[in-house]
Amino acid sequence: MYLNVESVGEESVSDLSPFRLHREIMGILGEECKISKTKRGVMLELTRKSGEEKLTKMKELGGIKVKVARDTYLNTSRGVINHKDLRGSKEEEFVECIPGAYNARKIEIKRWKERIKTNTYVLTFDSPTPPSEVKAGYLPVKVRPSVPTPMRCFRCHRFGHGRDRCRRNIDLA
Repeated sequence: MYLNVESVGEESVSDLSPFRLHREIMGILGEECKISKTKRGVMLELTRKSGEEKLTKMKELGGIKVKVARDTYLNTSRGVINHKDLRGSKEEEFVECIPGAYNARKIEIKRWKERIKTNTYVLTFDSPTPPSEVKAGYLPVKVRPSVPTPMRCFRCHRFGHGRDRCRRNIDLA
């Protein structure tokens, strides 16, 4: 579980002494957690969900007014499911029936300028790692982790950066 702690006022949480910050958070949680500095404040990596409830109620840290919120990117994960009997299912059914899934998208392919719906779905889960298996109605379906396509530069045709950040000097003569 990842939480972002940001200051509300003019003072920044990241300006606090690391010893004082660690002592204050340990006093609230009562257990060890990983603390890292970010641009806006501090990010906490918790091992137990019980610590989240304690920290979200926190309004002040070391004399500084703070706002604690869940990290939307790090607390979600995507998984791919595929089964021949899922072809007629709707995306809304997955969100309603699978616990922890809050978004579902059906994969479509193009063949001869025609879109064909497949029996493959990408599910977004409300946890840092997707479950290994889900129950789609009565069917147990294995969940594979979703691997996003790499960023591709359309200027030099290499991976890892976009056209705006390309540093290659290419002659277009």
